[in-house]
Amino acid sequence: EKFQIEKKDYILEKRIELKTEISVITVRYKDNSLFSYKPIENIHKDQILYKSTSPASISLELQTKAIKWSQEIIEALNYVGVICIEYFIDKFDNLYVNEIAPRVHNTGHWTIGALGADQFTQHIGCVMGESVRESQLEGGASMINLLDNRLPAKMPDEPVRSLIQTYGKGVRKGRKLGHITLIGPDAAEVKAKAAQLITELHGV
Repeated sequence: EKFQIEKKDYILEKRIELKTEISVITVRYKDNSLFSYKPIENIHKDQILYKSTSPASISLELQTKAIKWSQEIIEALNYVGVICIEYFIDKFDNLYVNEIAPRVHNTGHWTIGALGADQFTQHIGCVMGESVRESQLEGGASMINLLDNRLPAKMPDEPVRSLIQTYGKGVRKGRKLGHITLIGPDAAEVKAKAAQLITELHGV
């Protein structure tokens, strides 16, 4: 079933029994070649993104459907570049499009350092007319946003690698000042280490 963009369809978010939120970052080049990163599972609190993990803990069927919809949306919009589609998943595993963001996206910042061609490299390549770059994560990655002036007491040990990036912003309550990306060969271990950090830093 091909995805249809209908202006008359809306989501009543408070009526959905939400199980999880995911996003899919897709790239479309000028020659219409397409590439999607594995779906990303996102945790929000008070409308602030705290953590993103790839691959998302969802079924293969939902992963395939989310990527398929994302690629159909970017083609329907005739968009060239990086686009992020955010989805809700309810308790019945129904998939709902929540947001269409035609740009590099904060839920994809983990691609820096975790992959050969991150979302920014892909976007510039699109603009320059290059060919699509296949780049898939081996293992797993989790990104924890840094808010206020909190930093972890200790980073995880190998084989999990840690990458800290800061944005050069002044401290303000609830403001994202940077992020930590954890990368490792075992997706479950990376997710567990990220859960420990997010509890330490944000109590989530």
